[in-house]
Amino acid sequence: MDLLRRSASALWQDPGLLLVSLGFMAVQYVTGLKAGVLDIQSPWWILTMAVILLGSPLVHTWLIIRSRALFERRRVALRSALSQMAPCFVRLLLGEIVVNALVLGGLVAFLIPGVYIGIRLIYYKQAIIIEHLSLSAALFRSAEFTVEWRTVFAILGQVTPIWTISFAVVAAATFFEFGIAGDVLITLGSAVSFAWVNAFLTLRYRNRSAMSEAPGR
Repeated sequence: MDLLRRSASALWQDPGLLLVSLGFMAVQYVTGLKAGVLDIQSPWWILTMAVILLGSPLVHTWLIIRSRALFERRRVALRSALSQMAPCFVRLLLGEIVVNALVLGGLVAFLIPGVYIGIRLIYYKQAIIIEHLSLSAALFRSAEFTVEWRTVFAILGQVTPIWTISFAVVAAATFFEFGIAGDVLITLGSAVSFAWVNAFLTLRYRNRSAMSEAPGR
């Protein structure tokens, strides 16, 4: 619970985390009005996918860099954060494609393998951004840090309440038919969940890395 509390407090200590996440979700919402992720036949589908695939690496880099700096009690200038985005971009983009394909394949085969793969590879963004690893090395590092079953269950148990926020907001807004107000609530709930998960995983990865580097490990 301490990790959840500390990562949640990061959103208030650095409002930029939530604002950037909110902006990203708002852009996805606007493009989604033209074509959803599954509307492949629509000519607007390319724009929707471009926003997701090209925007995600940039936003994740920002959130992880700023979260890490906050937990280490130091400041990161905007220019410094932006300069770190370009070197990570291609690796994060390829990572999005590879990991999502693996998770989707696992979900299609059976639900549990997809969830398991997703948890085992959940740290790859942190490994790329924080340790500047290649994509393959980042995937191996994430798998190494989640090799124990109790770790997999711990991560799943901790991120599930965060993900539940967006799911609950979507369900409530859909059921009660709030209209535009519901769309605003969905966007805000998704932004909070997105920023919180990134802060939480960054804090957890930082702690796990410190443990692996400790003498005698």
